[in-house]
Parts: sequence; structure tokens; C-alpha cells
Amino acid sequence: MVSLVITEDVLDKKRISYEDKTCDTHYKVGKAVRNAISEIGGTMPEELPTPNKSTLEIEEEKLFRISNKD
Repeated sequence: MVSLVITEDVLDKKRISYEDKTCDTHYKVGKAVRNAISEIGGTMPEELPTPNKSTLEIEEEKLFRISNKD
């Protein structure tokens, strides 16, 4: 997720819009993020535990709570 946000930022700053350049930029940013995680001794994304609920389920619960507040 972090690499996606960084990729979008790089694409905007460099005004990249072609699909091949976009894919290449996303790959490079992802590789840099993974290298940074590895260098600082962090846990790689594929090694993180799988959450019990998806983000969609969490968002739906949040919307349900908000709509039933009144």
C-alpha cells in the first residue's frame, strides 16, 4: 500500500502518464520500498499476519455504526 501511494506521488511529480512508464515506475518504487524494509530489518509484507477482517468488512461495519447512530 505504501508503495502505491509513493508511486502515485512520483507519477504526479514527473507527470508520467504512459502505461509502460507507469508500470516501470511502480516496479522501481516497489523495489525501493522492499529494499528499505529489508535494510532496516523490518517484516516483509508477505510475512505479516493476515487480518481476520478485510478492509471492505471494516468499512461496512463503520458505515453501519454511523448510520445507526441516530
